[in-house]
Amino acid sequence: MRWVIIVVGALLAIVIAVFAVGATLPRQHQAALSIRLHQPPRVVWSAVSNHADDTAWRPELKAIKQLPDRNGHAVWQETDKHGNTLELEDTVVEPPKKLVREVHDTGNIFSGRWEIDITPADNSGSMVHITEYGEVPNPLFRFMSRFVFGHTKSIEDYLGALAAKFGEQAEFIK
Repeated sequence: MRWVIIVVGALLAIVIAVFAVGATLPRQHQAALSIRLHQPPRVVWSAVSNHADDTAWRPELKAIKQLPDRNGHAVWQETDKHGNTLELEDTVVEPPKKLVREVHDTGNIFSGRWEIDITPADNSGSMVHITEYGEVPNPLFRFMSRFVFGHTKSIEDYLGALAAKFGEQAEFIK
């Protein structure tokens, strides 16, 4: 019986510590990564701006649903393999060089935006740079985002899938 009390006490102490550490972390963060692709900017732009095709090259996605435009901006809902949904909006569209994508209503788990910049590189290639400006209100999720997943995890997955779409390996540049 005593060992049960010790185990429960230890688990409770861990939970309290995780929340305490999470509460001390800033709500907002900025993270960035880049990759070089052997594709011209217009080809990369076509891939990142055509949401209807995202499920063909992003393995974590199960479905894309186009929603009504908001203020003249494209809005869609992504459903991942686990059934989680995100509503996204492209708020800045400057083909073939800049796309700003905002996350809407995640149930107070996180919010923010990605700024995707595509610039010419080498002879016919491109540099793709994503900067994430995120906010995580919940201390538990702040802890997980910072110490378990890392702030760049989603960017790594996205850029890795983008490179794979073109038969390339993603070599991340910080």
